[in-house]
Amino acid sequence: MTQDAFTRLGKGEPLLCLVSENFTDGELAQILAERYCLLLPQKQKPDASAIAREAGAGQMRILASGGNCLAAMDAARALGDKAGPVVLLSPPNIENAVGNDAPKFQTLALFGTRGAPVAEAGAFKRTVSASHIMYVFDAVDLERERPQAVAEAALDFLARSEGFLVNNLDGRLFA
Repeated sequence: MTQDAFTRLGKGEPLLCLVSENFTDGELAQILAERYCLLLPQKQKPDASAIAREAGAGQMRILASGGNCLAAMDAARALGDKAGPVVLLSPPNIENAVGNDAPKFQTLALFGTRGAPVAEAGAFKRTVSASHIMYVFDAVDLERERPQAVAEAALDFLARSEGFLVNNLDGRLFA
């Protein structure tokens, strides 16, 4: 795979984005591109070696939404020590898909309060123990309905990873 395996948006450190086709049209992409070089794969599931090349000597941070979350976790696992923090927007139930091969990388999973039930977020936390769970109020489609709130949480987590703390007692994001 050549260097053109990805469409790029923004400047800065790479952020692999496994998101919907119209992601770059939205406000969330524009906010993230102010800090990171968003890497959008030309094909559905990018080749792990292409991702590793893009990461270079550093770590590859990853952002994914919905059905792309499993591919993001696969990519992070394939990167091993080169996997940076992973942000998942409305991840599906991964309990059966992951099994005993639960990821060890730092993960932030954001759920909309009008979307996934609390039980789904709890199942995610049990499956991915190195994860942080946050709820975004009054949202189902996080990218479209609450881009500023999602960007605030994602940028903070991508910058601090292990030092990231959910400030509110119940993990809700009020922005």
